[in-house]
Amino acid sequence: SLNNLASSYYANNQLPQTIELEEKALAIREALYLENNAAWAEKYTSSLNNLASSYYANNQLLQAIELEEKALAIREALYLENKAAWAEDYTTSLNNLAVSYSDNNQLTAAIELSEKELTITTELYKANHVSGLQGYLNTLHSIATYQLRLEQYQAVHEHLNQYFKLFILDSIEEVEQCAEFIYPFVKYAQASNHSSQPIPFDFDKAANDFNTIMLQKFASQYKKQIDILLHGNEDFSAYIELSKSNKPLDSEKYQLFVQYFAEPNQGE
Repeated sequence: SLNNLASSYYANNQLPQTIELEEKALAIREALYLENNAAWAEKYTSSLNNLASSYYANNQLLQAIELEEKALAIREALYLENKAAWAEDYTTSLNNLAVSYSDNNQLTAAIELSEKELTITTELYKANHVSGLQGYLNTLHSIATYQLRLEQYQAVHEHLNQYFKLFILDSIEEVEQCAEFIYPFVKYAQASNHSSQPIPFDFDKAANDFNTIMLQKFASQYKKQIDILLHGNEDFSAYIELSKSNKPLDSEKYQLFVQYFAEPNQGE
């Protein structure tokens, strides 16, 4: 099918071919959706998101945003009709569009969407602390990331304080998951440096404890992972790139990562 072949092209990083097939698939599903909204809403919005994802990967940000806005409008209406059935798809659309808005420097709009997402993921977490936890943590981290770029330090503290109250170190089963602690930690430490009010969090102890536990769990693989986070690869952005930025907040992030994670894990 068009979608299966498009997925194969995408996995092989053949984005022009992916986009060509996904545009054809979207045109077909759009026509079917217009004939029968209820029957085709799920597949049509999936096609909108698939093509938007490919546009995003191909640096066609405005085209991605246009499709993500369409998908969100449809899913929002369906969510309001049936929250249980559409909560996951709706929060996915909120998150996708927030990321795109953020990359387009529409940070206020990104925060507004993340606040909507947070309302839902909070409810899902309260309903089930196990299945709802990861989505809730992801949203807390996302909204704090956008707020940090706008230097809303107290708001960052409120969200990341909750994040680390609930974060479970035992949930890290693969060494790559260390980033789920490290990325928000660095942002939280940065917010603490700029907050007008003292932040009651012992960053030194938390980082030392984390490094110790991860070394016990993953041994030298943890040090290799820290090196990857410092220098980057296809899956992780490099903190060292921030050291080259002319923005003081970027340089500060790099310094905090080095202080809490790179320097303590140097050597064999």
